[in-house]
Amino acid sequence: MKKRKQMILALAFALALIILVSIVLIWPLSFSNIISDGAELRIVVVDISNEITYDNGQVNQCTKEFFLYPNSSEFIQMQQILTSYTYHRSIRTFSSNNSILIGDRYYLDLHSGVNLMITGGTNEIKVNNRVFCIGYFGNNTAVTMMDEIKGILDKLEPYWEMNIGVFPAGNTYR
Repeated sequence: MKKRKQMILALAFALALIILVSIVLIWPLSFSNIISDGAELRIVVVDISNEITYDNGQVNQCTKEFFLYPNSSEFIQMQQILTSYTYHRSIRTFSSNNSILIGDRYYLDLHSGVNLMITGGTNEIKVNNRVFCIGYFGNNTAVTMMDEIKGILDKLEPYWEMNIGVFPAGNTYR
């Protein structure tokens, strides 16, 4: 009888632990706290899409930097976009490996105050040097959010723009 009680207690503890870990991993976190109070928003867009050209054996990519200032209409639109999406922890959030996968189109770096978010069109994002997930099934949520952000930026003149040769053609890394 005592062994049966211990087994039931152990199973109850294991079930409670599984439920607690599941809640921690799927609990949504808001992107709204990415933008620091009163701080400007610096966004870097690195285009690695079909606009890549091969010149002299090198792949060229286009990098643009934008600054959005508090109370500007674009800044407010960006806040609205970020508050309409959430992200959540993953097992990798708690590991020391903070590299993320980058899709094949473009990636965005958003800086505000001490906060940094990097997204590359996969379901992985990096927030303040920790890996999280956006969306629960696939990368559609990340791609949609990135397209909304880029839609705002495409209407603006970048602070600076640079086309650079990145690496010799034929290499498979990005």
